[in-house]
Amino acid sequence: MTMEEFTVKAQEAISTSQEMAIRRGNQEVDGEHLHAALIEQKDGLIPKLLGYMGVHLDVYQQALQNALNKLPSVTGSGASQTYLTRRFSTLLLHAQDEAKKFKDEYTSVEHLFIA
Repeated sequence: MTMEEFTVKAQEAISTSQEMAIRRGNQEVDGEHLHAALIEQKDGLIPKLLGYMGVHLDVYQQALQNALNKLPSVTGSGASQTYLTRRFSTLLLHAQDEAKKFKDEYTSVEHLFIA
């Protein structure tokens, strides 16, 4: 799996999830980080999709922040080193599988969200 297999917006979400983990002191980058990155994307598809579904975005974001707050954090040397959890890696693989189901050439944010 390479980043070139993802759309620009999907690449941005993956990168943002890693940055978010570093800012929060989380050594593990997990699905919650990616989910939050997708929700926070400027002009992103996922917040619009949730709005169409009747989801109250502010309540949804608060629940997601609560989940992020429960993740373990570290300080000191090595705190900025992160790694992808197995769950995160599996999520990316499932997203690629979704793209293949739709016969899409690239894995996009909607595939990440479905996964």
